[in-house]
Amino acid sequence: MKPKNSAIIKEITEIIDNSCLQIRELSHNLSPSSITQFGLVKTIENLCLKSQKLYGIRFKFLFTGEKIEINKVVETHMYRIIQELINNIIRHSGAKEAYIEINYHHPELKISVRDNGIGFRPQEISKGIGLNNIDSRIRFLNANFAKIRIEKGSWFIVDISLDKIVDL
Repeated sequence: MKPKNSAIIKEITEIIDNSCLQIRELSHNLSPSSITQFGLVKTIENLCLKSQKLYGIRFKFLFTGEKIEINKVVETHMYRIIQELINNIIRHSGAKEAYIEINYHHPELKISVRDNGIGFRPQEISKGIGLNNIDSRIRFLNANFAKIRIEKGSWFIVDISLDKIVDL
C-alpha cells in the first residue's frame, strides 16, 4: 500500500471511530435509561460530574425537598431542559463554575441553573434549536421559565406545578 493511501485510510478510520462515538452519545441522550434505573436526581448528579470532568467547569448540584416520584416522561423532559442549559453553559458562557439546584415539595418543583460566565442581555438571547427545545418542553409541562441577568453570569429558573401537567 502506498504511504499516501495509508494516511487516507488512517484518517477515514479516525473519522468513522469518532462518528461511532458521537452516534453512541446521541443514542444515550435520546433515551436516558439512567432516569429509569436511578431517577432524575442521580441522573442529573451524574451529568454534572461527567460535564465537569470533560469540560473543566466546576458544577455544583444540590437537591432539596421530598423524594421525586413522578412520571418518567415528565422526568425526562426536566432532564432535557437541564441538559440543554448545561450545554449552553459549556458552549457559550465561559464560566468556571455552574450551580444546578432542584427543590421539590409536592406539587411544586423548582429548577435553578446559574453560572459565573459572561452573561447575556435577555433581548440578545437568540432562539436556537436548544432554547426552542426548552420552550417546547416548558409548554408541555405547563411550567414557567425565567431568564435572569445577574451581575456575573446567567440564571435560569423553571417553576413546575405538577398539578398543572396534563395527564399522560
